[in-house]
Amino acid sequence: MPDNKLIELEEKISYLQNMLDELNMVIFRQGEKIEKLTSQIKETNEKII
Repeated sequence: MPDNKLIELEEKISYLQNMLDELNMVIFRQGEKIEKLTSQIKETNEKII
């Protein structure tokens, strides 16, 4: 495999790894928000009842 093709593949892999890390962080933060909102809904329901 020519060196330039290898470099291109390494760059693409690096880019995709960064994107995956960013997406994982987004999913993690969304999970935290969902847990917080679920807790708030539960507290609100308890106050209503």
